[in-house]
Amino acid sequence: MPLALNIDSNISYYEENQANEAMKRFWLAKQDGQQAELKRIDRIPEPPDDEPDPTPAGVVSDIAVERVRRHEQALLDRGIALPPPIYAPGTKVVQLGLDNFRTSRKAWEDLPETVAGLRGVYEAVQAEERVDFTVRVRDLRMLDDGTLDFGEGPITWRTRVSGRWSAATQRYSPGAVSSSRPSTPTSAARS
Repeated sequence: MPLALNIDSNISYYEENQANEAMKRFWLAKQDGQQAELKRIDRIPEPPDDEPDPTPAGVVSDIAVERVRRHEQALLDRGIALPPPIYAPGTKVVQLGLDNFRTSRKAWEDLPETVAGLRGVYEAVQAEERVDFTVRVRDLRMLDDGTLDFGEGPITWRTRVSGRWSAATQRYSPGAVSSSRPSTPTSAARS
């Protein structure tokens, strides 16, 4: 049976094979303190025909004007100021412009919500097991072979290999001072 997910009065529908995704979004919303409800439904309702009747030539669409006003206000609320429009908001465009708008609008709506998108970035960075060191600048030295030295010899790292930790020396080129592979230091830097 399909599922209906209601998060802060925004309803999304999921087929039965998307149940894991629906549950994930439900729990993430709950963790973020949002009002969320997930329930089984008999069928996914047909989307409403939200296509308004075409606006007659020479008339500005009230729906378009309101949509533009809402979007501009949402951007202003986030500190983004737009340049003035070339045409009056709601001005009817040729069919090519309408098709381009619908295509770009669909691509925009298909993007994940900001919280969900950033959560993926956060999880990817966490999975890298990055390590920060606090050191005195005067203790840092780059050796001729590119090895970074804290004044106590080259930095040595333990890297995960087949579920075990093995020692390896991390080398840095002058322009790259971080490691993207999962690692844990074997010796702590002086602070």
